[in-house]
Amino acid sequence: MKMAVMDLTYVQGHTLHQFIANNMDFILKEWNYTGGKFKFFQSAKATPNSLQQTFENLFLIIGREKPKINRNELAKWAEQIGRKRAKNDFPIYYTLELFHEFRDLFWKTLYSYIELSEIELDSNELIELERYYNQAIDFAIYHFAVNYVRQKNEITRLQQLALKTPRVPLTPLTDEIALSTLIGSMDASRLENWTEETIDNIEKLKIHCLIVDVNHLLFTDPTILKSFLHSLQGFQWIGCHTILTGMNYKDGRELIKTGALPEGLVIHANIKQAIASLGGLSVHPEKPISSTKELRRVQRKRQ
Repeated sequence: MKMAVMDLTYVQGHTLHQFIANNMDFILKEWNYTGGKFKFFQSAKATPNSLQQTFENLFLIIGREKPKINRNELAKWAEQIGRKRAKNDFPIYYTLELFHEFRDLFWKTLYSYIELSEIELDSNELIELERYYNQAIDFAIYHFAVNYVRQKNEITRLQQLALKTPRVPLTPLTDEIALSTLIGSMDASRLENWTEETIDNIEKLKIHCLIVDVNHLLFTDPTILKSFLHSLQGFQWIGCHTILTGMNYKDGRELIKTGALPEGLVIHANIKQAIASLGGLSVHPEKPISSTKELRRVQRKRQ
């Protein structure tokens, strides 16, 4: 059975890539119409625009004349999409269905181009063309799946590391100054718990200044770093002057690039500099607070 020609516009002399770019709006409507849009939005893990943009980018990368497909560009695209979908917890089977929809619509588009441009191809040339584009699509699927699984494994590893990370106690330096030394990895769940515990301790222990050291802390994602900085700013809103120490170069560059540093937050290279900026404090003789019993003991002593 002969494949139907799609209602696309062909401009004399246009290449396949130009043909696809010129008809992209119609191609996207066709994809939405055939169920691609509605099928994937059921997951509620990606926005309509992001899925449509993904589909469009893939079409433009693969939709080049043989042998002009850039494998490096295709691999980079697949890596970015694989890691992004894994971070967003977008089900892998939905994306694999997306590839299936893509392959079907791409071949309809390619066939329409061949028919409208009146290109003459013999059976061997058609077979080579089919092999070339199917290999490119399979290449994209492979690199997507590999990077999706890698990112998922990394997320799982960091989550397990966070669970194994021992709770670091709050260390009083004076009656009104304390130190929070964070180690291990910081993900969204741990950040939420740490923020709540710290606010509770600031209130109960009447802490007016908190030094937070992150020299041995790994942020699992740039968004976690931003949320962490917002937490530090929140401490200041409830009357606790906050000093950040131990920020590494990588996270520092991220802050400079995004401009995410909260206004008024003080940063020092290390704990020693932070203490010196406060007039040179001597460490409080009490042991770190690591239990509810010890917390109550310190509270009674300070009342």
